[in-house]
Amino acid sequence: MCAPTAISGVLGAVGDAAAVNQQNNAKIRQYKIKDRMRVTKAIRDDLLYKTKKVQYEQNVDSANIAAQRSYTDTQISMNKNLSNVFLKNYESMMEMMKTGGDIEVGAAERGVSGANVAKALLVNRAKLGLVESNRSRFLMNATYDMNRANQSTQIKLKDVLNKEFSSVALQPVRDIPDPPPVLGNPGLTFALGAASAVASGIGAGEFESTPNALNDMPDYSNAFDTEFDMSGFDWSADYSFTNDWMK
Repeated sequence: MCAPTAISGVLGAVGDAAAVNQQNNAKIRQYKIKDRMRVTKAIRDDLLYKTKKVQYEQNVDSANIAAQRSYTDTQISMNKNLSNVFLKNYESMMEMMKTGGDIEVGAAERGVSGANVAKALLVNRAKLGLVESNRSRFLMNATYDMNRANQSTQIKLKDVLNKEFSSVALQPVRDIPDPPPVLGNPGLTFALGAASAVASGIGAGEFESTPNALNDMPDYSNAFDTEFDMSGFDWSADYSFTNDWMK
């Protein structure tokens, strides 16, 4: 029995189901591509961050070594100043004692004694005190310069460390995966279209009896088994990466 309305409706349902099937495949391909791009970006960001971290550690080590050298040089300079002052004080003390002895010998040869000799000895010791006072002031200034140099080195070191840390302070943030695509149901689309076609055929009087109408329809149950294959797609797959950034 010929049923042109029903047959055309069934063919339209087949086309609609095939379109839904193609749309599903396109959605799946697009979802996989976008998720692979997300994973690739995460890997690239991870490698870049690890490279920056290695460079940061090397720069920090270099900065600490340079600061320690500066501290050492400053302390060596201060130690040299102390040694020079001690040696000069010793020489000044020996010269003062020699001069005092000469004063006393000269006074004894001339027969001079009393207040004049005591005054001469006092002036001799006063000269030593004046020299030692100047050297003490020199050591105070040297100590001040040493502390100021150390503070300057400390500030420079802190600036370098802060600058280097700024390159690794912000860890890469993983992008949130897109939700799986909402797929259409080609089987349901075909079934609804075929049922509508049969109903239209019945309404047009193209079937002698309604109970046998569905028996006259072709079998399209396997029309979409080949193209619409979702068995290989894992919807529960986690494409995220776990990394301990501080290791």
